[in-house]
Amino acid sequence: CTTMARQIFKDYKGKQLLIVIMTPGGFQFGNYINEAMLDFRDEIQPKSAEEDVRVEYLFKKLDQFVNHGDDGPEHAKCNEKPEDYAGKNVLVVKNIYDTGASIKKLIEVIESYKPVSLKTAFLVHKRNVKNLSFAYFGDYIGFFCPNLFEIGCGMDFNEYFRDLRHICISNE
Repeated sequence: CTTMARQIFKDYKGKQLLIVIMTPGGFQFGNYINEAMLDFRDEIQPKSAEEDVRVEYLFKKLDQFVNHGDDGPEHAKCNEKPEDYAGKNVLVVKNIYDTGASIKKLIEVIESYKPVSLKTAFLVHKRNVKNLSFAYFGDYIGFFCPNLFEIGCGMDFNEYFRDLRHICISNE
Protein backbone atom coordinates (compact mmCIF):
# COMPACT_ATOMS: atom_id res chain seq x y z
CA CYS A 1 0.00 0.00 0.00
CA THR A 2 2.90 2.35 0.65
CA THR A 3 4.03 2.47 -2.98
CA MET A 4 0.47 2.91 -4.19
CA ALA A 5 -0.26 5.68 -1.66
CA ARG A 6 2.91 7.56 -2.63
CA GLN A 7 1.91 7.40 -6.30
CA ILE A 8 -1.61 8.61 -5.51
CA PHE A 9 -0.16 11.50 -3.51
CA LYS A 10 2.18 12.45 -6.38
CA ASP A 11 -0.61 12.16 -8.97
CA TYR A 12 -2.91 14.49 -7.03
CA LYS A 13 -0.33 16.92 -5.63
CA GLY A 14 -1.78 20.41 -5.55
CA LYS A 15 -5.34 19.14 -5.98
CA GLN A 16 -8.34 18.19 -3.91
CA LEU A 17 -9.16 14.49 -4.00
CA LEU A 18 -12.40 12.74 -3.12
CA ILE A 19 -11.63 9.19 -2.04
CA VAL A 20 -14.73 7.01 -2.30
CA ILE A 21 -14.29 3.93 -0.14
CA MET A 22 -16.53 1.04 -1.07
CA THR A 23 -17.72 -0.50 2.17
CA PRO A 24 -17.66 -2.72 3.98
CA GLY A 25 -14.83 -4.50 2.15
CA GLY A 26 -12.83 -1.43 1.11
CA PHE A 27 -12.70 0.09 4.58
CA GLN A 28 -9.52 -1.69 5.67
CA PHE A 29 -7.72 -1.09 2.37
CA GLY A 30 -8.88 2.55 2.40
CA ASN A 31 -7.45 2.92 5.88
CA TYR A 32 -4.09 1.49 4.75
CA ILE A 33 -4.01 3.98 1.86
CA ASN A 34 -4.91 6.85 4.19
CA GLU A 35 -2.22 5.93 6.73
CA ALA A 36 0.43 5.55 4.02
CA MET A 37 -0.52 8.92 2.47
CA LEU A 38 -0.28 10.57 5.91
CA ASP A 39 3.13 8.97 6.48
CA PHE A 40 4.30 10.24 3.09
CA ARG A 41 2.98 13.71 3.89
CA ASP A 42 4.94 13.66 7.18
CA GLU A 43 8.04 12.57 5.29
CA ILE A 44 7.95 15.26 2.60
CA GLN A 45 6.42 18.00 4.79
CA PRO A 46 4.60 20.04 2.12
CA LYS A 47 5.11 23.78 2.53
CA SER A 48 2.09 24.90 0.48
CA ALA A 49 -1.23 23.71 -0.94
CA GLU A 50 0.53 23.15 -4.28
CA GLU A 51 2.76 20.54 -2.61
CA ASP A 52 -0.04 18.83 -0.69
CA VAL A 53 -3.18 16.83 -1.43
CA ARG A 54 -6.43 17.90 0.19
CA VAL A 55 -8.45 14.75 0.80
CA GLU A 56 -12.09 14.23 1.60
CA TYR A 57 -13.74 10.86 2.08
CA LEU A 58 -17.05 9.36 1.06
CA PHE A 59 -18.11 5.90 2.19
CA LYS A 60 -20.43 4.04 -0.17
CA LYS A 61 -22.10 0.67 -0.24
CA LEU A 62 -23.44 -1.11 -3.30
CA ASP A 63 -26.12 -3.66 -2.52
CA GLN A 64 -25.85 -6.66 -4.78
CA PHE A 65 -24.01 -9.37 -2.87
CA VAL A 66 -25.77 -12.36 -1.33
CA ASN A 67 -23.60 -15.22 -0.04
CA HIS A 68 -20.60 -13.87 -1.98
CA GLY A 69 -22.49 -13.99 -5.28
CA ASP A 70 -22.77 -11.24 -7.87
CA ASP A 71 -25.75 -10.97 -10.20
CA GLY A 72 -24.20 -8.49 -12.60
CA PRO A 73 -24.29 -4.74 -13.19
CA GLU A 74 -28.01 -4.60 -13.84
CA HIS A 75 -28.59 -5.74 -10.24
CA ALA A 76 -26.11 -3.37 -8.58
CA LYS A 77 -27.93 -0.53 -6.87
CA CYS A 78 -26.32 2.92 -6.97
CA ASN A 79 -28.01 5.69 -5.06
CA GLU A 80 -25.51 8.42 -5.83
CA LYS A 81 -25.96 12.19 -5.74
CA PRO A 82 -24.51 14.29 -8.58
CA GLU A 83 -23.20 16.96 -6.19
CA ASP A 84 -20.96 14.38 -4.52
CA TYR A 85 -18.90 13.97 -7.72
CA ALA A 86 -19.43 16.87 -10.13
CA GLY A 87 -16.25 18.83 -10.77
CA LYS A 88 -14.11 16.71 -8.42
CA ASN A 89 -11.11 14.44 -8.73
CA VAL A 90 -12.52 11.08 -7.66
CA LEU A 91 -10.64 7.97 -6.60
CA VAL A 92 -12.76 4.87 -5.93
CA VAL A 93 -11.08 2.49 -3.48
CA LYS A 94 -12.24 -1.12 -3.46
CA ASN A 95 -10.57 -4.12 -1.88
CA ILE A 96 -11.10 -6.48 -4.81
CA TYR A 97 -11.90 -6.31 -8.49
CA ASP A 98 -13.66 -9.64 -8.87
CA THR A 99 -16.41 -9.97 -11.48
CA GLY A 100 -16.28 -6.26 -12.32
CA ALA A 101 -20.05 -5.83 -12.18
CA SER A 102 -20.27 -3.45 -9.23
CA ILE A 103 -17.37 -1.23 -10.26
CA LYS A 104 -18.64 -1.08 -13.85
CA LYS A 105 -22.02 0.17 -12.65
CA LEU A 106 -20.50 2.66 -10.21
CA ILE A 107 -18.10 4.07 -12.81
CA GLU A 108 -20.96 4.56 -15.29
CA VAL A 109 -22.99 6.44 -12.67
CA ILE A 110 -20.10 8.62 -11.44
CA GLU A 111 -18.98 9.48 -15.00
CA SER A 112 -22.48 10.70 -15.77
CA TYR A 113 -22.00 13.35 -13.02
CA LYS A 114 -18.97 14.89 -14.80
CA PRO A 115 -16.07 14.58 -12.35
CA VAL A 116 -12.79 16.28 -13.30
CA SER A 117 -11.14 12.85 -13.13
CA LEU A 118 -12.15 9.35 -12.09
CA LYS A 119 -9.67 6.64 -11.15
CA THR A 120 -9.84 3.36 -9.25
CA ALA A 121 -7.58 1.62 -6.74
CA PHE A 122 -7.86 -2.09 -6.01
CA LEU A 123 -5.89 -4.05 -3.48
CA VAL A 124 -6.52 -7.25 -5.46
CA HIS A 125 -7.35 -7.67 -9.14
CA LYS A 126 -8.69 -11.17 -9.54
CA ARG A 127 -8.06 -12.80 -12.89
CA ASN A 128 -11.34 -14.33 -14.01
CA VAL A 129 -13.39 -14.67 -17.17
CA LYS A 130 -16.18 -12.36 -15.97
CA ASN A 131 -14.02 -9.29 -15.42
CA LEU A 132 -12.05 -9.89 -18.60
CA SER A 133 -15.25 -9.24 -20.55
CA PHE A 134 -15.25 -5.67 -19.16
CA ALA A 135 -11.66 -5.09 -20.37
CA TYR A 136 -11.05 -2.79 -17.41
CA PHE A 137 -7.99 -2.49 -15.20
CA GLY A 138 -7.72 -0.22 -12.20
CA ASP A 139 -5.42 2.78 -12.24
CA TYR A 140 -3.74 1.55 -9.06
CA ILE A 141 -3.50 -2.19 -8.39
CA GLY A 142 -1.88 -3.80 -5.37
CA PHE A 143 -1.49 -7.18 -6.98
CA PHE A 144 -3.12 -9.73 -9.26
CA CYS A 145 -4.37 -13.05 -7.94
CA PRO A 146 -5.71 -16.22 -9.53
CA ASN A 147 -9.42 -16.94 -9.77
CA LEU A 148 -9.64 -18.48 -6.29
CA PHE A 149 -11.55 -17.49 -3.18
CA GLU A 150 -9.85 -14.89 -0.94
CA ILE A 151 -10.59 -13.84 2.61
CA GLY A 152 -9.07 -11.18 4.83
CA CYS A 153 -8.20 -7.52 4.40
CA GLY A 154 -11.88 -6.68 3.92
CA MET A 155 -12.78 -9.79 1.91
CA ASP A 156 -15.13 -12.12 3.70
CA PHE A 157 -16.89 -15.44 3.70
CA ASN A 158 -20.50 -14.65 4.66
CA GLU A 159 -19.25 -11.73 6.79
CA TYR A 160 -16.55 -13.78 8.56
CA PHE A 161 -12.77 -13.21 8.31
CA ARG A 162 -13.12 -9.66 6.93
CA ASP A 163 -11.05 -8.36 9.87
CA LEU A 164 -7.90 -10.36 9.08
CA ARG A 165 -4.89 -8.13 8.37
CA HIS A 166 -3.61 -10.50 5.73
CA ILE A 167 -5.14 -12.26 2.73
CA CYS A 168 -5.73 -15.99 2.62
CA ILE A 169 -6.49 -17.82 -0.61
CA SER A 170 -8.54 -20.98 -0.56
CA ASN A 171 -8.09 -23.51 -3.30
CA GLU A 172 -11.16 -25.50 -2.26
